[in-house]
Amino acid sequence: MTLEPYTLAMLPIALLTHRIDPFDRYSRGDCALEGSYRAVVNAGVRAYQLHAYLGLVEQYFGRQTRRLVCKHQRAALDCVCGTDRGIADTLELIVTALGTRAICISTERGNVEVALEMNVALLLLLDAPQSPDFVSDPARRPEQIDRIGKDVDWCFAQCLALGQEEIADAFIPMFVETRRHGFV
Repeated sequence: MTLEPYTLAMLPIALLTHRIDPFDRYSRGDCALEGSYRAVVNAGVRAYQLHAYLGLVEQYFGRQTRRLVCKHQRAALDCVCGTDRGIADTLELIVTALGTRAICISTERGNVEVALEMNVALLLLLDAPQSPDFVSDPARRPEQIDRIGKDVDWCFAQCLALGQEEIADAFIPMFVETRRHGFV
């Protein structure tokens, strides 16, 4: 018995499909988001979870399996979401954000390095057309960052980190057992 790429592709979709929205699961109650932000956060967290899942697939099953799983996921999501490339575009933005260097903020106490999830949150808030903070001109993005709603970026980054943690907690034990028993 082996774990086929199609089965691997459907596992996170099955897990995430019947859960309440990511913002409602991960927000610690210290941030209230208006509907337009909630939609961006929820879509971004789901895509980030799929990205994290694909990373785990590559780590445990190899790059070729990851490619096949990604192909199956995108085909399945296109059937559900249509061909607007929303998930694929968001996944590409996530890869771009994770490829940038860490953000470093100067404070009175010195420099603080911000988590990579903040890069993802800011890029999705600025580059996703459905975001209230969308800016088509990359040169105008730094000034738009100052206009982002109070704590939206931090709340988004927190939801991204917790979403990634949920995926790791759900699938690493399964992948370890799968490899241990030779089901790959």
